[in-house]
Amino acid sequence: MLSGRPTASLVADLSEGYRLAGRLAEAKELGQQALEAARAGKQQGQQAYALRLLGQSAAHDDPSDVALAETHYQRALALAQALGMRPLQAHCHLDLGTLYAKTGRREQART
Repeated sequence: MLSGRPTASLVADLSEGYRLAGRLAEAKELGQQALEAARAGKQQGQQAYALRLLGQSAAHDDPSDVALAETHYQRALALAQALGMRPLQAHCHLDLGTLYAKTGRREQART
């Protein structure tokens, strides 16, 4: 979709825009590209953001891929914790809570 070597941050921003516009297939593709670019550039913070984006795409898919969303959120959270990215940690906790509430896992959602 994108030519050349765009930055992980730019690709992640595009992925978020596509997700918000309801274009989930493009959002997932760009989210994966953002993750790959971040890994190639050894940018762990960008990897965490890309993993959260992939989790959001999976959670908002129709039907939702709950297991995949949870995996991506957990991986993003672990990286964010290791890197001290507190705002991203909070977003991941919120995303997980929302996902758990959506699937009837009330106790986990409260935590």
